[in-house]
Amino acid sequence: METRVVQLLRTHGFPEPQRQFVVRADGRFVGRVDLAFPQWRVAIEYESFEWHLGATALLRDSQRRNALIGSRWTVLTATAEDVRTGGRELCTVLHAVARNFGVAEQA
Repeated sequence: METRVVQLLRTHGFPEPQRQFVVRADGRFVGRVDLAFPQWRVAIEYESFEWHLGATALLRDSQRRNALIGSRWTVLTATAEDVRTGGRELCTVLHAVARNFGVAEQA
């Protein structure tokens, strides 16, 4: 599904994100994210019921997301619904974040 998210990002005019990107802050490991635009400090995590269900997953994912936000990263969530519907909502938010870095919307 990550590949499909990358494809829809390309369709909406974004450059190729880095996959399985390791985020570090002050030399310490913060987390590994599914997709990243390090130039904008944006992480995109693909969430599915298969891997992100239950107390253990909720705690793990929440701690990682909080650590990323604490390191001044924006964390966006992609889902199967985003892929199914073409990712318009996800990409609208990503375009807004990218505009903060002077990136004009292309799609």
